[in-house]
Amino acid sequence: MIDMATRSVKRCRICNSPLTAAGQCPGCDNRKNAKGKKPVADQAVKKDTTHTDENKAVQGQVLAVKRKPPRRAFLLNQTTADRYDVSSNVTRIGRERNNSIALSEDRYVSRHHAWILQAQGSFWLEDLGSTNTTLLNGKPVKERSQLSTGDKLTLGKTELIFITDN
Repeated sequence: MIDMATRSVKRCRICNSPLTAAGQCPGCDNRKNAKGKKPVADQAVKKDTTHTDENKAVQGQVLAVKRKPPRRAFLLNQTTADRYDVSSNVTRIGRERNNSIALSEDRYVSRHHAWILQAQGSFWLEDLGSTNTTLLNGKPVKERSQLSTGDKLTLGKTELIFITDN
């Protein structure tokens, strides 16, 4: 903000940044008080950065969005008795070792074959453009499909059973 009487640029007393025409500091998000003495926090504009994006600010109040707690789930390979945890938000399945679940012994599994996503308490299966497709209960997965306990996933020649704890 430029003071017309002295033709000098007014600066923030906290961070020394030049103030805007409205008297607001772009550097530390403060605004001069009515007396023009020093900047004070602008309560209408300032966001509460201690909350995550799962919360919403409404008229200066922070309201928590209710989310379902994460569920525990795993895939069971009945042939080898291997259990694979799929409780994280994203579980990628494929032949390469950098996948969350690496099925490197099955040459019919693509490098990045499919993934399982957890969103708001539900699990979803999505094929990642694999060569030999992903089957859910014997049917090809063409779009993201919701998983239920007992569903049979077929990736290449590997069959996995989806199981949840609750």
